[in-house]
Amino acid sequence: MAQYRELAAFAQFGSDLDPLTQKQLNRGSRLTELLKQPQFQPLTWQQQVVALFAGTQGYLDDFQIKDIRAFEVGLYKYFDSAQTALVEDLTKKKALDDDLRAKLHAALKEYAANFKADLAAKEPAAAPTAPAASTKETVPAASAKK
Repeated sequence: MAQYRELAAFAQFGSDLDPLTQKQLNRGSRLTELLKQPQFQPLTWQQQVVALFAGTQGYLDDFQIKDIRAFEVGLYKYFDSAQTALVEDLTKKKALDDDLRAKLHAALKEYAANFKADLAAKEPAAAPTAPAASTKETVPAASAKK
């Protein structure tokens, strides 16, 4: 996090950033958002491992910062319901070996794809309401002319 803050402070002075620096800044801002935790709602260490693994391995990179909290909340529900065996393995081993890393990658790929699909499904639903609202605005204007 200290590296992210130093890089962010440096980036304020320069306008042209190379792609690697932009990627680091984007990931750092997502990790910062991921680390925000509601007061009096502590996470289990297993939830912390899953969330930090997702953040540091780039599973949040494709999402906007405003979507990170929803991603995180859904992630915990997903692991509590569909990935209980994986959480149990993590609890027993208390360390990330290659097998657990592979399982985490597979579970996170599945969850991220589902979350991305859910976001995409919500976006088109919002688009038709905008033209409908503008249609309603033109109807009263037309009746006012009569």
